[in-house]
Amino acid sequence: KGSWLCKLLVNVGAIVRGYSLSNENSLFSLLKLDDAVDSVYGDIRDYDKLKTSILEFQPEIIIHMAAQAIVSNAENNPDEAFDINVNGIKNLDKNRNIVNDLNVFPVPDGDTGTNMVMTLKYGYEAIKNKNAKINPL
Repeated sequence: KGSWLCKLLVNVGAIVRGYSLSNENSLFSLLKLDDAVDSVYGDIRDYDKLKTSILEFQPEIIIHMAAQAIVSNAENNPDEAFDINVNGIKNLDKNRNIVNDLNVFPVPDGDTGTNMVMTLKYGYEAIKNKNAKINPL
């Protein structure tokens, strides 16, 4: 869930929902965020559960941080890490219209979901094609 970000948001009074795998023995629990954050436990690759969570909570902002971030796990299971990271992008893409309807700071517009998806897809394509030249502009 991005434990430190959740802590910061809770401290400034935000109502936060996190979508992640289990929090057992995690920094999230150590920071005592279990009661302060509305937690949904699920896999980012589970499209239906992710969509239900978004529709139920009706967030004003979505911060997409889902990834296989533990390097040793990614090294030991590269196919699973790739699947987690890529299918998270695909599920965001499938939920693009829901995300487009959000008033996302700092620029409230009608294509926020499209912008996020295109950015993530470009990153994915650059990784997939190791010879691709990455143009930051």
